[in-house]
Amino acid sequence: MSEALKVGAGVALIAGILGILYFYVFSSYVEPEYMDKMYEIAKQEALVDNPKLTEEEIDKGIEMQKSFSWMSYPIILIMNILIGLVVGVITGLILKKEKPAY
Repeated sequence: MSEALKVGAGVALIAGILGILYFYVFSSYVEPEYMDKMYEIAKQEALVDNPKLTEEEIDKGIEMQKSFSWMSYPIILIMNILIGLVVGVITGLILKKEKPAY
């Protein structure tokens, strides 16, 4: 069971790092306007969902999001590892072998 946990967490860590690297390269070099487009979509959704907010208030919220956007990378990595641990536990329980009594 512990081996399944190690493998699950290890694979999830590697997948998380590769995913973060891919997203960084994509949003920085392949499609540099990607994040600006996402913020614009979020602004339009916020205007529809919260008609009482002014455009300035929504712009302040988006600027705050931009200042904390770097936090998404470690959060993605931690979530990947947690999912890997859960998958490792489930896999370990399914594939658990009983040791002989002698």
